[in-house]
Amino acid sequence: MTKRKILHLFCLLLITARTAWAQDIQIQLLDKTNLQPIVGAVISYTNQANTSVAVLSDAQGNALLASLAGEVLISMTGYRNMKYSAEILTQTPKIYLSEQVNSLDEIVVSASRFEETKRDVPQQITLIGSKEIAFNNQGNIADLLQQSGQVLVQKSQAGGGSPIMRGFEANKVLMVVDGVRMNNAIYRGGHLQNVITLDQAVLERIEIVFGPGSVMYGSDALGGVMHFHTRKPQFNKTGANAYLRYASASSEQVGHIGWNIASKRIAWVGGVTRSLFGDMQTGNIRNDAYGDWGKHLKYAERVDGIDVETINSNTNLQKNTGYKQIDVLQKVAFKINDNITYTINFQYSTTTDVSRYDRLTELASGKLRFAQWYYGPQKRLLVANHLEWKNLGFADLGRLTLAYQDIEESRHERKFGNANMSHRTENVKLLTANLDFSKQIKKSELRYGIDIAHNKVTSTAFGENIVTRVQSPINTRYPDGGSTINSFAGYFTHTLELNKKLIATQGLRYSIVNLSTKFIEKTFFPFPFSEATQNNKALNGNIGLIYMPKGEWRFAVNTATSFRAPNIDDIAKVFDTTTGTATTVGTLIVPNLTIKPEH
Repeated sequence: MTKRKILHLFCLLLITARTAWAQDIQIQLLDKTNLQPIVGAVISYTNQANTSVAVLSDAQGNALLASLAGEVLISMTGYRNMKYSAEILTQTPKIYLSEQVNSLDEIVVSASRFEETKRDVPQQITLIGSKEIAFNNQGNIADLLQQSGQVLVQKSQAGGGSPIMRGFEANKVLMVVDGVRMNNAIYRGGHLQNVITLDQAVLERIEIVFGPGSVMYGSDALGGVMHFHTRKPQFNKTGANAYLRYASASSEQVGHIGWNIASKRIAWVGGVTRSLFGDMQTGNIRNDAYGDWGKHLKYAERVDGIDVETINSNTNLQKNTGYKQIDVLQKVAFKINDNITYTINFQYSTTTDVSRYDRLTELASGKLRFAQWYYGPQKRLLVANHLEWKNLGFADLGRLTLAYQDIEESRHERKFGNANMSHRTENVKLLTANLDFSKQIKKSELRYGIDIAHNKVTSTAFGENIVTRVQSPINTRYPDGGSTINSFAGYFTHTLELNKKLIATQGLRYSIVNLSTKFIEKTFFPFPFSEATQNNKALNGNIGLIYMPKGEWRFAVNTATSFRAPNIDDIAKVFDTTTGTATTVGTLIVPNLTIKPEH
């Protein structure tokens, strides 16, 4: 065989081999976390003709790679780039892409009330996005926070959930929804379950800011701030979503439907969630050292007008712990022009009665202490008006938020074998106004604004004989003459980008908090005063420095002061713990007019 023939044969073998490797392959791209199709990913490869080809994945995440002859590069914004050979794609046509982690470039608003990248904020901030919320798939927002691993949550019963941040709880942790503070005049120092009135199904994200936050948010932000952002209306986008959830531990049944209906100038986003929680079922594997701890051995029932102790046939079932809840969100946005947008925000949440399981299992001399102890329906109504301007001259961006909240909670209790039941109801009406501005001047960014809030508390109570239905007066939890808290504050913050590696932040806030309350009925407790007033002032500041040498390395230091002004629960509550036994007595908490702010 001549050299020419050998060369021709060699070239023929190469062409044959290349042709053999060239083939059509159908692949599908899926999100590794939620298994949803990835739309619009770019798949680049070389075909048989040695030509570079790029195709996009369709609505189902599918893409046809025609005459594939080489290596494949898959790229998609927000996901890690991946490379595959034709041989691997032939064997595994389903490709699962992982999200690209760019935590320092995430957008946050909690630290300054305006959108900014997380890398420019010296405070420690954790974000829980909509995908993570959906993936965690929890029954309510208290369980979601606990599952995140970022916040400890205390629960006395189903329907409870009190977030704890850096050892601070309840009225020392500030909760904000869509820029409106939830903390009100009767947030107590003990455990709180107000967070469950937020519907996780309509949340866009949660921002958790650790440490003092009084410069931006005023009183209560000692341990940190939890900012809950509900979905924003999307212009020029129409769609709907729904889901059903079932959990065997409490026979939980949750249904949600949401939608976004929009045109070029008007957008409407909404959601309705109905939740039904049955009695909680505990696990049956216990350490022998704890005996019957965790078992529900007996519960109270009313039989023929008499309280009886009934033996629980299933000691792992926590009787009378179930409840129902409904949550509604409605937001409508109007784009008045390219610079002005107005949004009205309506939120409503209510529960059925929620039993205090810990109280219903208390024993006195071996017998049940309470026959009934439950929270009445916990109601939260929020109506907020948001107005946003751009290009104001003296500010690049301005926001005005006027909000009204109506909160109602109640407590109902009756001791075992006693026909007299107490009913105490609290109502808080909360008006807030926030005006915020942001201005960029060369390498400096200025943010400033004012906050105004008005709390009005009404407290009522009565006793009732459940046999005769005769009602009688009893003491109220808070002063029966009504109580108010008014606050006014102004703040200013400055961020200076010294260079690409160094950022400095400073901030100041001055707050004034006035409290007033009146005691009318003194039959039960003859206090030596008829009213109480307080006028508290606080100056808070923070200084932060961020150093970013290269890559994702980032060093930050932040020092700040914070405060919490006493509220109605601190100063004017009358509370009988009713924990006395045959050998001990209960504790009576009485008003203390000399309490000072915490710093």
